Amino acid sequence: PASRSASRPLTGAAAAIWALMASENSTRGARADLAVSEFYANVLFESLGEYAVGERQFPRRRNEFKGTEVAGGLIWILPCSDGWVMTSPREQHQWDRWVELLGNPEWSRNPDLCGDKSRRKKKWPELQTLMSDWTRSRSREEVFSRAQACRVACFPVSLPQDILANPQLRDRSFFDSITLG
Repeated sequence: PASRSASRPLTGAAAAIWALMASENSTRGARADLAVSEFYANVLFESLGEYAVGERQFPRRRNEFKGTEVAGGLIWILPCSDGWVMTSPREQHQWDRWVELLGNPEWSRNPDLCGDKSRRKKKWPELQTLMSDWTRSRSREEVFSRAQACRVACFPVSLPQDILANPQLRDRSFFDSITLG
């Protein structure tokens, strides 16, 4: 899709600018590692990419949170008691395991709401509200752990302090300090 192809060059450009700035303060130069998996795991530029190619408009004023459509409505950002998680039960087998985790609520048996992938995509705002009823009373870690145990794609949305304390990012020297002057 156009949004994905528009966002990768944007990330590459940001990495190139960082490398140029970092090399100004060193005689060694700089290396930018742009692993595709890290790109998708750490940077969700879909909306920005859609905007760049004229597929999406954004209001100038921030509205109250009313749900966020991501990847065509098949990924949900859900509130938890201590933050947010993202989950993506896209395929029917994943969806079935996800609603089982949620306790097979009555709404999950409504074919007009949840019948198939295309129906869920059309009804994503309603589903987000219904799923949020379950996630709001649980921590990010609990939702993440339970979803992973059921083999449903899910991860906690990291806060800045979570990212800075992430041992994998620290071990890979993901962050670098540069002095602007």
